[in-house]
Amino acid sequence: PRAGDPSAGLLLSAGYDLQIKLWDARAPSRPLHTLQGHVAPRVARQKGIFQPQFCAGGRYVVASGEGSEALSLYSAESGATLSRGRIGCTASTLSWCESRRQLGVATGKTLRFFEPRLA
Repeated sequence: PRAGDPSAGLLLSAGYDLQIKLWDARAPSRPLHTLQGHVAPRVARQKGIFQPQFCAGGRYVVASGEGSEALSLYSAESGATLSRGRIGCTASTLSWCESRRQLGVATGKTLRFFEPRLA
């Protein structure tokens, strides 16, 4: 993140516990928020959350996961789930393009762009 971004000093962690944790690197004794719900409890094929990303200047967190055709959007400030939707492919990489205000989603040899509705 750039200096002045809301995400400056914040870190995201994710893994096989199917949770995303938002940490303040200046006070890392416990996470600020635990972002949950990207994966329904009964989805056996989902093994982990990969590469959650800050987007829109650090105000939001977007995530996908192994075997998931869904994206989830969370508020970095409150930890609340803002949106969840199916994208029709399994994302292997996510990347936020600030200048276009679009989310790039790579899957195999395909790159797709999405425009999330941000408040």
